[in-house]
Amino acid sequence: ASLGGGGSCGVVSIHVSSVSSIERGVVGAGGGGYSLADKLLARPYQTLIINAAQSEPLICKDWAALAQYGQCVLDGAKLLTDAFGLKKCFIAVREEFAPQLPDLPAAARKVGVIVARLPDIYPLGYEKVLVREVLGIAPDSPAAQTVLVVNAETLRNLAWAVLRKHAVTNKLITVAGAVAKPISLSVPIGTPFTECLALAGGATSAQFAVFHNGALARSEEH
Repeated sequence: ASLGGGGSCGVVSIHVSSVSSIERGVVGAGGGGYSLADKLLARPYQTLIINAAQSEPLICKDWAALAQYGQCVLDGAKLLTDAFGLKKCFIAVREEFAPQLPDLPAAARKVGVIVARLPDIYPLGYEKVLVREVLGIAPDSPAAQTVLVVNAETLRNLAWAVLRKHAVTNKLITVAGAVAKPISLSVPIGTPFTECLALAGGATSAQFAVFHNGALARSEEH
């Protein structure tokens, strides 16, 4: 897949003090569900890492964010680097998915983002592990406290909120495992799991469990 634009969001300048007012319901889309504004204003940052590592087995929703909305992800990153005066920005992508995003390096270079290609290991997508693998610094060191890690989908949502005045109403998910057609979807928030399962062709086993956030994160519902 080429790097999707989702229609380029177009970049404008925002000021740090306006982050919370333009957030429009943007929360962490990597599983944590934190308030993005609270995280942005928690402490001074120097470096941004776009987390598209997605280390949970079978889960591909961050790759889908780059494939379908890649330019908006980069636009969201530029909003933050400009607003906070960040010195460097990296996008962390697993080697497994990098060949499927041939346009990413060139698009990233245009906005000053460095592509970090990382091995397919767990729990690479966890914030502390990602800081160590991308920057080579101890996750509990003072230097690590100046690193801001934001999920790729979260940045897409930020770009939509700021540049399109679009409140967050959809969520990217992957339905995989014992299903007929593993698939990544953008669904309205609140969509029942049964409907998402149907879009993946249904379960291939009469007895199954649904794991929220992935099998290894292991929040289970039968």
